[in-house]
Amino acid sequence: MTNSNLAPTKTNTLAVVSLVASILSFVTFVFILSIGGIVAGKKAQRQIAASGEGGAGIAKAGVIIGWVSLIWGILGVIALAVFWGN
Repeated sequence: MTNSNLAPTKTNTLAVVSLVASILSFVTFVFILSIGGIVAGKKAQRQIAASGEGGAGIAKAGVIIGWVSLIWGILGVIALAVFWGN
């Protein structure tokens, strides 16, 4: 039996922005969007800890995906430099 008096918790907006930016960074503006996703995700995590809002998992996913995208972007630039230099 559920308690119908409980209001759903609000999802932190920056957490959603972080996830969307990090996912989009795989297809466009790799460095700008991945760094933006990481920064927004970290800020969202701080806000969630202070306010108790929902979206902690979304913020964490945004940060992780942002780092993965950033690393792939750096490796891509290195690979281009290596192969273009030959």
